[in-house]
Amino acid sequence: MASDWTSILSNVGKSAQFFGTVSAGVGAAQTAEGKKTAYRLLGKIAGQNVAFSGKQAAQAAKVGEFQQEQILLRAGEIGAKQKVALAANGVRITGGTARQLNLTNQYNRDRALLTIGRNTTQQINAAEAQMQSFLTKQSLYASEANSISSTQSGISGFLNSGGASAIASLAPLLMSAS
Repeated sequence: MASDWTSILSNVGKSAQFFGTVSAGVGAAQTAEGKKTAYRLLGKIAGQNVAFSGKQAAQAAKVGEFQQEQILLRAGEIGAKQKVALAANGVRITGGTARQLNLTNQYNRDRALLTIGRNTTQQINAAEAQMQSFLTKQSLYASEANSISSTQSGISGFLNSGGASAIASLAPLLMSAS
């Protein structure tokens, strides 16, 4: 009788070991599938960030162009007001102080235009560099997602948790049942 109980308990233990290793394999497969899904989602987010960075670059170009137009309008307005004021006071607007004032206005206008152009270029370059970074991340995430195999992970998890020995220990039990 004692040997029957020993045999029964041994078989229960072997069965529990087998189901534990199966559970480990299933868990490993589910974990792999979760990682694959996470990498795909990260890839989608990176793709959205690529689009956003492209829009930032385009917006920086538009803002820079607008600011330069505003400088040109303002400089023209200032120059016209100065010429009217000088003429109203009887000053010749083609020479001397008036010419010097006009040259100073042109210099200030050109300096402002260059500053805006330089700042705009820096903003566009930064947005494009950021876009390139997100493209690289998107590619990396896609590669990671494609390299994950839930089946392979499940088999590895099963074998690493003693699946082969669990099957070997259950084989005599399964053979005697048939």
